[in-house]
Amino acid sequence: MLKQSKRSILAILIATVLVFFGCEKGDKITINTNEIKDKIAKEKEVYKQKFQAELDEWNADIAKLKAKASTAKADAKSKMDEQIEKLDQKVKEANTKFSELVEASEDKWDSAKKSVESFWEDVKSTVRDTVDKFKD
Repeated sequence: MLKQSKRSILAILIATVLVFFGCEKGDKITINTNEIKDKIAKEKEVYKQKFQAELDEWNADIAKLKAKASTAKADAKSKMDEQIEKLDQKVKEANTKFSELVEASEDKWDSAKKSVESFWEDVKSTVRDTVDKFKD
């Protein structure tokens, strides 16, 4: 019986402490949640600008390659057109991934970002290799 009353007193004491300090901690959690949301929003904007700039650059590279291919001899043109089509498809996929990232909710942001970053590096490498391959 003595053990049970000690447990009851301990439980009441713990509950009192949690209630007393719980409100203050709850306020801090709300502030931290808002800080996290702001951080994600800022990070999202930075990524959006960065990825949009790279997409624009890649599309410009493809346009240059298409112009170059249009003046190439038939054999070279055929090879270039094939490579350009593959590259164009990769950039379109990157655009789709970019849209998914922009529309990702806060709770899905980290996983969406990791997915896009991985894919993005692959596209960046493919663009660089293709452009280098057809330099004068």
